[in-house]
Amino acid sequence: MKVVICAITLAFSANAASANYAKWCVEAYEKSDVERAEPMARSLMRNTHGFNRADATMGIQCLLQYTGETYTYDPTTRRFHTQKSLDEEQRQIRERTELNREEERQQAAATRAARIEEQARSRRVAELAQRIEEERQAREREVLDRLNEACTSMYARDADATITNRLCFDVFWETGLPK
Repeated sequence: MKVVICAITLAFSANAASANYAKWCVEAYEKSDVERAEPMARSLMRNTHGFNRADATMGIQCLLQYTGETYTYDPTTRRFHTQKSLDEEQRQIRERTELNREEERQQAAATRAARIEEQARSRRVAELAQRIEEERQAREREVLDRLNEACTSMYARDADATITNRLCFDVFWETGLPK
């Protein structure tokens, strides 16, 4: 329990000290105590503790005195930024966004290309299967035509023997007896 209380106290005191740094920094600059103010200003530039509006305003004043540049405080990132750093951050965000968009475009193009290739492959497979089936049917017709000729020829010589031949019987069952 004591450990938890100590941890909470340290967390709040560190945050309070950070907030006081902004105030102390401004006071030091007002007293022309640059040696004391500059370390506090550098600390504020690296700081990621949250500040309320009043403390953030003090921090902005301190950093203006230290760098001569105008700063803003962003509570979402909990950092002080110059317009230049914000512009750079926005540029980097735009650059990352554009890279992400380009990557998405490339992935979409690759997906489309893969889909087109798969469709072409499926079409070739279907065409090949159709050609194989047509060739099989042509061979079957050729064999059946030749069998029909043989059975018809045999029937002309010996009708009774031909009709009892199982192959010829099946052919004549389908096509009828020759005339």
